[in-house]
Amino acid sequence: MKPRSVSERTPFSVALRFAVLLALLAAMLPLQAMIAEASSTVTFTGTAAGAPVVGNTPLGQRSPGAREFVLSFDDPEPGDPPQAIGFCVDLFTEVSVGTGGYEEQPWSDLVDDPDDPDQVRVLRQVLWILDGYIPSTDINGVSHTEVTLVGDDDERAAAVQAAIWHLTDGFDLTTDGAPGTRDGNIKENYDLILAALVLITDDALPVESPPDLSLSVTPSELTVATGSLAGPYTVTASVSQVSLNGPAVDADGTAITSLALAPNNGSFQGEFYIEQNDDPSEVEISADVTVPRGRLFEVPVDDPGDRVQRLILAEETTARSTVKAEASFEPSTIEVSIDKKWEDIGGNELAEGDAEFELTLVDVTDGEEEELRTDTIDWDESLTYDLEDGVI
Repeated sequence: MKPRSVSERTPFSVALRFAVLLALLAAMLPLQAMIAEASSTVTFTGTAAGAPVVGNTPLGQRSPGAREFVLSFDDPEPGDPPQAIGFCVDLFTEVSVGTGGYEEQPWSDLVDDPDDPDQVRVLRQVLWILDGYIPSTDINGVSHTEVTLVGDDDERAAAVQAAIWHLTDGFDLTTDGAPGTRDGNIKENYDLILAALVLITDDALPVESPPDLSLSVTPSELTVATGSLAGPYTVTASVSQVSLNGPAVDADGTAITSLALAPNNGSFQGEFYIEQNDDPSEVEISADVTVPRGRLFEVPVDDPGDRVQRLILAEETTARSTVKAEASFEPSTIEVSIDKKWEDIGGNELAEGDAEFELTLVDVTDGEEEELRTDTIDWDESLTYDLEDGVI
């Protein structure tokens, strides 16, 4: 069957501050209630298989390089940067090798109207192509079986990219040539993909998979008294296990390097604390997550004129996402305020005058009085006591 024409498709246009009361010898210390969240981000680091093609578009003839994009995830495992293959879904914009800051976006960002079934169908058709026509051996060395398309990796990759542009940008491939030649193989593959696609019913098209990652920690920063444990910090994630790097401890102060999360309202949660090993002390929370094929990546910009090509992931990959939690430690203080007045022997109030007072601090924590210290102050003075490790 002949693929549908461009006219039959819809192309894309496209501090809270609060206090903790520490009893008599404690102070009210400020803490920042903040959330740190992680998301998948990538950098465009180069191209792989592909070839130049020629075609007609709603904006005239174009001769783009139809190639695989190499995407490097920004938070890889140390020593093993995960990379994956992607394709362009934005023919009429430019991008340079080395462009970073690509963030994962929902499919709805790619269409004018997410409620328009025709536009959503196009996205599902792109995903169907990615599911069925991974064209070459990927850059991590995992071979993909290809039994449908003809020619070499360059010819297959160019055809896949051209077919995607046909759906997203109204691109009609005009490159032609004798069977067995580069142009001939690209055109044959392009026609095969689109001819197979029009036979697929809407019910048989894949749908966007749910978000692969939710990783956050709250609060992201705390300030506590020196000698105390900072926390608890609550980790919320879409995975049941996270790694902890830094002075992380449990509620008993035992050092931990990982945290098992319990199911909680469709996600997973767990708590940890931070002990002081520096000021501030920092713990890195990380999780290995699967980023599925079909994920859309875009560089956020304020001015639409600055937009760069949007890319779609062509294969499933694994990336490490990371968030950080921080604790600062400060000495606790008590400010002592005393009401002072003069009275005569009969209890009659007299005018203020020069005088000295003795102030004695007594610890009654265990029900027994223990005199801690005595200080002499003048009439118009106040006292501030610093606590270090809970001791004045």
